[in-house]
Amino acid sequence: MQKVEFVPLYLLKMGVPRVLTQTATNPISRLLFPTDKPLVFQSPVSVFFYHGLVLGYVWGAWLWLMFAIVKPGEWTMMTYLIASTFYGVLLGMFRALRVVWAHKRLGRISWEDWCQKHHGLASQDL
Repeated sequence: MQKVEFVPLYLLKMGVPRVLTQTATNPISRLLFPTDKPLVFQSPVSVFFYHGLVLGYVWGAWLWLMFAIVKPGEWTMMTYLIASTFYGVLLGMFRALRVVWAHKRLGRISWEDWCQKHHGLASQDL
């Protein structure tokens, strides 16, 4: 097993939710926001904006494309924008709160400090 595979397993043993041990939650966020840090070590504000609002608008664009073909003219563009914003805010707040709770459980440690403490390596070496 490589060192990269130990990180999610160790975080799971520490009580961190499985979703927060991944670097991205879906293929779209992997494509738009490539990073090596698990979500639990990212800033709650960046998790809110990136995984909430931005992906909310991606979801809204996909929804518009899907329903504009099936039932054109039934929903206005403003309805899609409002629904996408609402979905993004709710999703972003939920994920950001989970990150804050996991930060409290881990003791508010940064990714670099955690790698040094638990693996004796810099985060670039993982």
